[in-house]
Amino acid sequence: MAALPEGTTQEDFYSDPTLQGGYQYTNIKDIVNNFVLTVVGDRNHIKYIEKDIVVFHAKRGLQELNYDVLKEIKGIEIDLSETLTLILPEDYMKYVRVSWVDSAGNFHPMVANNDTLIADAYLQDNQYNILFDGNGNALKANENSFDQTIVGQNSYSYYLPNDASIGYDSYYESTNGRFGLQPDKANANGWFTVDKRSGVMKFSSNVGTRTIVLEYISDGLEYADLVDIKVNKFAEDALMKYVEARIIEKLDKIPEYVVKRKVKDAHIATLKAKTRLSGLNYEELLQVLRGRDKRIK
Repeated sequence: MAALPEGTTQEDFYSDPTLQGGYQYTNIKDIVNNFVLTVVGDRNHIKYIEKDIVVFHAKRGLQELNYDVLKEIKGIEIDLSETLTLILPEDYMKYVRVSWVDSAGNFHPMVANNDTLIADAYLQDNQYNILFDGNGNALKANENSFDQTIVGQNSYSYYLPNDASIGYDSYYESTNGRFGLQPDKANANGWFTVDKRSGVMKFSSNVGTRTIVLEYISDGLEYADLVDIKVNKFAEDALMKYVEARIIEKLDKIPEYVVKRKVKDAHIATLKAKTRLSGLNYEELLQVLRGRDKRIK
């Protein structure tokens, strides 16, 4: 593949931001076409296969590579509002680091709080019976607000306190400050909780309306067009072998030793891609190890 699209020059490359940074990637459309051209045929184990099936396995393989091998971290920066909630990106799969940024641009990483209750609060009468609306659906309370609901001839008022500013911070102040430190919660930068069903991230009140940076891992399938879905060239061979192994596993009259060999080849190619993409740099490692033998006075 040429370094530049046909008809473009190096001057075009350095002056056009859309051309920069793309040479290290291959799009899924090219991988599918190359697979059909080189792996499918009368002389191969896969005699014929529909292209849609190849596309399906290619997308599935890209997801697996993004989870365990590629781990290309994406990030967003957003100012937190007074609601202390952040809407998760549409391609969010798992967070890597959540931090707030100070005026000097320094990151202050926060820790996840798994003790915060993420649940729907149902409205109940004075007999603890769940209240329902006219359609038979259970009524739910609105967080952090005073509201009034009329059911039949009765009016029910309710109020939910702000857990983030009352119970949330008080709990951590008491357990970590007065009664001993919990290492997994030893952090003065604040806490966050991921509500996956609602698609939001909630923060403790001491974070305030700061600028939040969310670094996360995507599955790489945020685009609909195959040309826009890309994989690093270091993992191109691993994806091709993954697709071949998955397809051969589903075919009839394929010897078992062939299936095992293809699965093993795919596994080896994945490990090779993981090694290439590990990011281990000799100079950076040497910098970390410098001075490790020095005596502490």
